[in-house]
Amino acid sequence: MENERIDKLEARILQLEKEVQQLKEEKNKPPILTNQEVPQPIKPVSTSIPKKPTVPKPETVKKEQTDWETLLGKVWLPRIFIFVLLLGVVWGFRIAVDAGWLNETNRIIIGFIVAVLFYYIGNKQIKRDRVALGKVLLVGFISTLLVTTFAMHILYDMIPLAVAFPLNVIWVAIGIYLSHLHRSQAMGVMFAVAGYLIPFLVAGSGTNATVVSVITYELIYYVALLWFAVRNQYRILFYVSTVFLHIVYIALLFTGSHVWDSAHIFLMTVGILIQHEVVFYTLLKGKIEKLRAFPVLFSGFIVTLTWAKIGFEIHDVAYLFTIYVLLTTIRYGWLAYHSNRKQQANLFSISTVAATFGISVLILDLVDSPYVSTSLFLIQGALAVYVGYTFQSKIQQIVGYVIYYLVALIIISDPFLLWWEDIMVWAILIGTLYFLVLFNLKRKDEMFFRVNIVAALLAHTIFLLELDYYNIAFGELYWMVIISSLIVLYRLTSKHMHTVMKQVYVGVNVIIHLAFISYLAGEWVTGMTNEVVFFTTIGWALYALGCVFIGVRRQHKETRLLGIGLILFTLLKLIFFDLAFISLATRAMLFVLLGFIGIVLSRFMYGKNKE
Repeated sequence: MENERIDKLEARILQLEKEVQQLKEEKNKPPILTNQEVPQPIKPVSTSIPKKPTVPKPETVKKEQTDWETLLGKVWLPRIFIFVLLLGVVWGFRIAVDAGWLNETNRIIIGFIVAVLFYYIGNKQIKRDRVALGKVLLVGFISTLLVTTFAMHILYDMIPLAVAFPLNVIWVAIGIYLSHLHRSQAMGVMFAVAGYLIPFLVAGSGTNATVVSVITYELIYYVALLWFAVRNQYRILFYVSTVFLHIVYIALLFTGSHVWDSAHIFLMTVGILIQHEVVFYTLLKGKIEKLRAFPVLFSGFIVTLTWAKIGFEIHDVAYLFTIYVLLTTIRYGWLAYHSNRKQQANLFSISTVAATFGISVLILDLVDSPYVSTSLFLIQGALAVYVGYTFQSKIQQIVGYVIYYLVALIIISDPFLLWWEDIMVWAILIGTLYFLVLFNLKRKDEMFFRVNIVAALLAHTIFLLELDYYNIAFGELYWMVIISSLIVLYRLTSKHMHTVMKQVYVGVNVIIHLAFISYLAGEWVTGMTNEVVFFTTIGWALYALGCVFIGVRRQHKETRLLGIGLILFTLLKLIFFDLAFISLATRAMLFVLLGFIGIVLSRFMYGKNKE
């Protein structure tokens, strides 16, 4: 028994030793993080006021100062003076040719030797870390090759078009490759300018084939530059190459006017159309969004339509202009719908603006009647604003308002309103202003709400001023329609007007009402000053009495004060202006009636105070 107890105790001791060893090993192990929250020790509550956390001050990053010496000496001087060198070489070359020192073959050989030297020296400079100078020399290498090839084909007729064209393509490809190899947008821009200026550095022979080859060359050159700019996302190169094609074509027209005819201008127009279609196709494929090229597409569309109008009309195919505008407008409308579905905001904005501009051009081109075209422009401008607000396109809103208010200014500048067509245009103007005011209220656009309210008030007033009362019938009806329209507009919008705007609006309406009373007095009594003054004065006084009566009934102080002011103004007008032109009998009647109306007005005010 005793041995068994000892054996059990020893076994128990061994088990305890193992457990102690295991606990030691677990203590030495790194803690394993679990998803369960570890209870934190409770911190004692501090009775002191907590200090505000100190926010670390952001470190001011020092702007690196521009090293103008490096920028000018190493970057811009080589870029500028390589062109100076090229021009000097070309002109010196021209002097040697004119003096008879070089024959045609030697000139071409020298051109290729100079190109090789440019390439060799440029590569050497790049390897020696003179990158800016080396890139400029490489541009000179490509430019010299292009000039030499152009001289071989145009000046000396050494090679036919079938050889010159592939050579130019090869030089352009080498230049693009060098720009890509050295990752240089500046090099690409210089290369683009050098290539564009080739026709101006070397004069051609003036043949028809020469003209066509120049136009074709410039277009192909542009397409190559566009491809390179889009692939490398070179925004400046994209802008420069796009704009320069238009500049070069216009410059060619002026520098070679003795050889250009309608066919050549037509070819240039086709080239510009191809340019726009290439840019559009690239945009459609989503390859130029990073270039921020949308403004170029819209401005290019405007310039393209200008080229198309001139080129097609000169070539007696004006119907092609209408067809082109119609097709491009439909296309941009489809693109706007497609981009809106895909929530491409930038593409939608430029497409809607281009479609809007296309519709404007179609109206100008297809509609002969100025009244109909003006009405259509008003409706188009209002609808363009509606589309801009509905789809949250700021540029579309701006374009819509520009179209609308330009046409509105043209309408207002017309000094006479005589024919029913004029009345129709003004009715559409006022109706569309109603639409814009109410639409601004719905969209809560306070700024344009105020602008359009003022425009509507001016339109109503100017309509009455420009109406030809001597040659138009039912003048009273027009007055009543305008006055009713202003009242309705006030009822619809007065709750949203500021105090100053309300006062201005009411003041203009009061002036119109008084003018209407004077107009009625002049229409009912013809050629008699006494009667005209009599009825005008009594009408104004009764109008003032009506204002006081309405102000008392509706407990509106401003209306009561307006009536008092009007009766006093009527009295002053009678004393200082009308008294010298009326007879004694008319004076007596007017003063009696005015005195009676004044007493009645005072009685209204007395009743109001008593209440």
